[in-house]
Amino acid sequence: MDARGYRQWQRANRYVKKGSKALYIIVSYIKVIEDELDERQHALKGFGLSPVFAVENTEGSDLEYENIELPDVPLMRRAE
Repeated sequence: MDARGYRQWQRANRYVKKGSKALYIIVSYIKVIEDELDERQHALKGFGLSPVFAVENTEGSDLEYENIELPDVPLMRRAE
């Protein structure tokens, strides 16, 4: 299942359908801290919920993985 945030869908030239319900996923909040030696440290600050929308709730441009050309392999007709 493909689910992305509202702006992520906009960058993919797809738009969330009006009235669509969001799914909520748990995301981590990480803060980058630079110490006295200019080394970057990552610190976990907590967790939160972020709304995402399933691909079925969007419309617009085709996604790259929808246009995958399958190779001609043995037993392909049987699989179809």
